Amino acid sequence: MLHSLGRGAAIVVLYVLVAQLGLLFSFIGGNVSPIWLPSGVSVLALLVFGRRVLWACWLANVMVSVGGGMSLPVALVFACGNCVEYLLAAFLLQRFAPRLEHFGSLRDVGVLLLAGGVAPIPAALCATTTLVLVNIAPVQVSPFVALTWWAGDAVGILILVPSVLVWYRLREKRALQSGVSVAALGWYGGGSLALAMLVFSDPLSLAEHGMVLVYALFLLVMWGALRLGILGATLGVLAVVMPAVVLTAAGHGPFVRHELNDTILLLMGFMVVSLIMALALSAVLIERDTAAEQARVLSKAVEQSASAVIITNPAGQITYVNPAFSALTGYESAEAIGQNPRFLKSGHTSGEEYASLWKAIIDGQSWRGEFLNICKDRSLVWEQMTISPLRDENGRISHFVSTAEDITQRKVNERHLRDALERAERARAELERITFAITHTLQEPLRSISGFAQLLERRYTPVLDATAQGYLGRVVNATERMYHLFHDLMHYVMVDDGSPHQPVGLETVIGNVCGALGADAVSVRVAGPLPVVMAAERQIHHVFEHILGNSVKYRDSERPLEIIVSAWPVETEESRIRKANGLPASAAEYWELSIQDNGIGIDPVFQPKLFMLFSRLHTIDDYDGTGVGLAYCRRVIERHGGRVWIESRLGVGTTVHLTLPAQKAELEER
Repeated sequence: MLHSLGRGAAIVVLYVLVAQLGLLFSFIGGNVSPIWLPSGVSVLALLVFGRRVLWACWLANVMVSVGGGMSLPVALVFACGNCVEYLLAAFLLQRFAPRLEHFGSLRDVGVLLLAGGVAPIPAALCATTTLVLVNIAPVQVSPFVALTWWAGDAVGILILVPSVLVWYRLREKRALQSGVSVAALGWYGGGSLALAMLVFSDPLSLAEHGMVLVYALFLLVMWGALRLGILGATLGVLAVVMPAVVLTAAGHGPFVRHELNDTILLLMGFMVVSLIMALALSAVLIERDTAAEQARVLSKAVEQSASAVIITNPAGQITYVNPAFSALTGYESAEAIGQNPRFLKSGHTSGEEYASLWKAIIDGQSWRGEFLNICKDRSLVWEQMTISPLRDENGRISHFVSTAEDITQRKVNERHLRDALERAERARAELERITFAITHTLQEPLRSISGFAQLLERRYTPVLDATAQGYLGRVVNATERMYHLFHDLMHYVMVDDGSPHQPVGLETVIGNVCGALGADAVSVRVAGPLPVVMAAERQIHHVFEHILGNSVKYRDSERPLEIIVSAWPVETEESRIRKANGLPASAAEYWELSIQDNGIGIDPVFQPKLFMLFSRLHTIDDYDGTGVGLAYCRRVIERHGGRVWIESRLGVGTTVHLTLPAQKAELEER
């Protein structure tokens, strides 16, 4: 609070002190001045400290007006009108020139002129109307009063705002602009101030004949802008304008005339023209230097680019190539410039492709594609190329720019990968055929063995002793287990048989599996509706057949079996991020299902190998099985793009989780 009050008090004191310069030229009750620098002080205060110091600007206005002989009500009206001016000027500068302290473009200078020309209008109209209403100014001179008030505030904003703001921001940066030294600024500022005081003090009484020296001052300000940039421009304006105002008000210098209006017009014209020309010149130079720096950076970037760059004219003749082009093709810059890129052609690309390329780039579009070109040493190189048109200021295509990247090794790797994939696919298909043939062929003798064993058991049981009957039973059981093993292996091998994915209703699948379970189906409970997924129906049926069958098989004999099937959509990471940021979330792409039972459970030690082929945790005597079921489930689910995992506690129960892709139509509805 104390800090804010101290800052406001400093603004009030500065405003009152600077106002003394303007009062030297005042008339109409000592309050209308054609040079009113305090307006610049107030706008600067709002730009630097914000609107929280507006009260200080308002109070300073009231104090100066009352001190100039105005009544308190009139001073209050003046202060309110002026504060509107300060707010409007600050708004225009902050809204349309946020980097105003750089004055790095003619646009910034234009915004300053706009603010200085528009913002004082409300204050001038308000003050003139008030002076006429209270009979301080005659109606016939009101246009002159309004114009003078407007001009005084405009000059104050145009002179002080750029000059002070540039140096204030420089204090925050703690560094001068490139190429400018403190010594150079000191010599230039001191010399400008000394010459301005010499010209406007007029020690030789040259009076009107001393105007030629004013032109010398003008040239000095221009030189400062040209040599020292925006710092030199603002420093020169301050060093020349301040002595001009003070000494002209004291009756010295080449601007002094018999008529006060003539004196004021000459002084105002000199100040405004000097400021505008200096700022415009420094802005043009900054724009030129910025463009030159950008061009230099772009040139270096192209020169040092790892991609080959080729620039051609509209006729297709090469005008530039970078070092990467020479490294790629072996052709030096001098060998390539002037030629048509067709000298690199290998004949691999067809004429139709070249015609399509030219049509695209002539129509103003970028073209991307691959070329097989010939290098200088007659070797072949694959290039990934992008060709884009460049347009001049009139919108006509002036050049074509091509960037090329060597993708020869990538092409080799892709060919090797394709060959490897083809070999792997052939091997997989051959393995499937062999496995299918073996399992299918072996089922015939198994059926024969099983059939004859059962026939022996029925006909010769009275003849065989207990030991022989036991052997015969083992043969029957073994052949039956072998038959189931071959059956499961056939399903496992045929997972990649290319079965089409189509909408599958899981409620129907679960219902069919429960129908096969018979009496045990009463223990299965579906919690909520089950979704429709995209899957191979036969394979998904086998998956739930294995999982629900395991729940029934590994039940706990000491309590009634309970199986709960439930499903819910999976929320992706992208969906969570969108929700967290208040954006509409995309629909779930997968459904997660869980099959929970209260069976005997699984020791966590054995859980990692549950989905391995032929992995069993119990002996045949304890629980029947082939060791293929869960491995088959894992392979099917992964083929569908999902995953499967198990959570289990020994003696508590087991939950099997799996994810399956949602139906596309359902995604659109959601």
